[in-house]
Amino acid sequence: VGFSESFELVLAEWSKGGYDGVLGFSQGAILAAALCAELHRRGPVSGVPLPRFAIFISGFGRPVPRGVEAYPPQSPLPVPSLHIWGASDDHIPGWASESLASYFEHPKLYTHPGHHFVPQKAADVAQIQDFLAPFLIKSGNPARAKEQQQQSQPEQGLPSGRAVQ
Repeated sequence: VGFSESFELVLAEWSKGGYDGVLGFSQGAILAAALCAELHRRGPVSGVPLPRFAIFISGFGRPVPRGVEAYPPQSPLPVPSLHIWGASDDHIPGWASESLASYFEHPKLYTHPGHHFVPQKAADVAQIQDFLAPFLIKSGNPARAKEQQQQSQPEQGLPSGRAVQ
């Protein structure tokens, strides 16, 4: 299966709804970016929303895939984005990830010390959590909202700042 078929499959799946954001690693990052660009090109009249956020890990902006009219975008895309890459990545150089980031308005950039992989160390995961936090708060998920409210209130009878294990 080539890029065009994969792109059409992802576009059709996104159009069914129920998704908040996209994450793409390496070649998947260019597909995720092309999805954002195509949905932006179609606009709100299509009835299919843009992703609320996008995360790109070891992504790159070029080469441009064939058959995607909207990619690369003519102006920065209004999708909050986090772009992560490894300082020691020997497959995708940092400048290639920065090139992809330039397709988005106000991209957040993060370099981890590793190679071409999805970072999993606590400091790296914290960057992703911090990026996603505003989207969780705005999600309207009643269970999540209750959990957040409970976490922000101290337990009765305990001094503030102590956690109960």
